[in-house]
Amino acid sequence: MGANIDHSVNCRPGPYVFKINGHCHHLMGSLLPSDGETPKFAQLYIYDTTNEVANRLAPFPHGSSASTLDESVVKDLIDMLNSTNCLVGLFRHASQRLSMSDNPGYKLRLLGQRTHDSRQYNDPSSDDIGGLIVGDIGDYRSKRDIVIESSSGTLQRISKLHPKFMSLQYPLLFPFGEDGYRTNISFANHDNQLDDSFISIPSDLLLHASCDPIPAIVSAIYPSISEPQMDPCYFRERAIVTPKNTTVAEINDFVLAMTSGDKHIYLSTDSISTSSRETDIANSLYPTEYINQLEFNGVPSHTLALKIGTPVMLLRNINPSIGLCNGTRLIVTQLSARVIEAQIITGSNIGNRVFIPRIIFPINEGRCPFTIKRRQFPLRLCYAMTINKSQGQSLKTVGVFLKEQVFTHGQLYVALSRVTSRKGLKIISCNNQGEPSHYAKNIVYKDIINALPRGCF
Repeated sequence: MGANIDHSVNCRPGPYVFKINGHCHHLMGSLLPSDGETPKFAQLYIYDTTNEVANRLAPFPHGSSASTLDESVVKDLIDMLNSTNCLVGLFRHASQRLSMSDNPGYKLRLLGQRTHDSRQYNDPSSDDIGGLIVGDIGDYRSKRDIVIESSSGTLQRISKLHPKFMSLQYPLLFPFGEDGYRTNISFANHDNQLDDSFISIPSDLLLHASCDPIPAIVSAIYPSISEPQMDPCYFRERAIVTPKNTTVAEINDFVLAMTSGDKHIYLSTDSISTSSRETDIANSLYPTEYINQLEFNGVPSHTLALKIGTPVMLLRNINPSIGLCNGTRLIVTQLSARVIEAQIITGSNIGNRVFIPRIIFPINEGRCPFTIKRRQFPLRLCYAMTINKSQGQSLKTVGVFLKEQVFTHGQLYVALSRVTSRKGLKIISCNNQGEPSHYAKNIVYKDIINALPRGCF
């Protein structure tokens, strides 16, 4: 990648900076000083740490402010930073790595802490992701040994607390940077509309839609949905799965409109937490009407529309001992103002009738400079669900609706493996223009698979 570098901002003393496209950047130089030069900046934590105090005092001219600097105070500050500052610990680790005889070369990159919900997955890049675990990718609480291959060709273990590791990821880290080149990179042929990640869908699995694909997938998976349904088996054995929440909401609203019965609307009570700073200012800048429109992962919408007999999914752990866990599917049996009665249709408590109250969802996301409290029933319609939310489900009839293609490794496999038999699977796939397609995107990090020893599968 090329860029025009603007050096004009270096008109005053201080660290070297430069601009690219109007954004200021700081240049982090070598971790080791050049021959004949004294260490400075991050180099002080890495190079010649035996004489670190003297190296830190060296930049001050003799007879000036250096005479007022107490070496013991400098040493105490170093010890304090060593014990409290995580970046200093990273620098010290770099020093240890550089002192090893088999050092393969080391790059230091500072990464910001992840602040977004780990259940939300964006299209990854090699700088930001380590790959994925093939198969179900939900909460996995048992310990794993993570072994990766470093650039030196040797194996090393990393902690699952590494900032580039998430529960979704496979070990595909680049701890020493991405030097040189990668082999077997395909040449981009822009004449072809599809790349190697697209696979052909077998004709017996492909569901053809003439115009609007949503009615087609709904009629295939829920053929008698317009008739009153209270049989738990009907909803327990079928579902539509799709990559994104926006599509899930479209399908659920469409199916709910097709069903018979009176619709009950439940509105949440949204407020800014009194513990948030400057609450009065936040209330004036962000009125309740604005907060009502916000959607959050794992949180019910401000408007919850339900009918008796509709399937719903629980969004929070309420009482695991009786089966009320996050992801449990239920059928609504009674609707009242303060409580909803429902029958469990999945798990080990199938058939139990339970009462669902309103609960408070504290929400603290990066897009809001305060904590939001949403009081709502922890339920969501589940005629359709996201692929990630479908993990662990075993269904006889599954519709995979790819209005938008999958966006992460192994996601298509998770969607297709929800069904117990081939005859119960139907797929609708659309291209970028929303037109029906015979292909589906299957993202696979082949570098991982190719590097595995033979006989692993």
